[in-house]
Amino acid sequence: MEVFHPTTLRAYWKKFDMEEPPKLDEDETISRRRKHAKDGKIVVDPLEERFYKNGIRPEWLQIHRIINHQTLRDGRLQYLVKWRELAYDRTSWEDEDEEILGFKEAIEKYHVKHLSISSSFV
Repeated sequence: MEVFHPTTLRAYWKKFDMEEPPKLDEDETISRRRKHAKDGKIVVDPLEERFYKNGIRPEWLQIHRIINHQTLRDGRLQYLVKWRELAYDRTSWEDEDEEILGFKEAIEKYHVKHLSISSSFV
């Protein structure tokens, strides 16, 4: 990039500071990130500490669909997860016992669809 497109690269660096993660839209995500306790205090979501403050959008933590599965040598199952608003090159293998919101439902949908496709070839 530096050799063939130096102007484009400088414009990118000017627009995005590489030292600071991108900011989330506060109005959009404030209700998702904070919960009010019964005594009126604000409790920060644990995902805030791990992900949101580093520029990871909440939508990226939601499962879009499961693409494939594999069985490891020790018998554990892993599923290839496509995340919402991320490209297919950002999929990840997740163990079936992971604590991910909506993961069990996505596994069930995947197996129903997978079985219907398999039975149509018989």
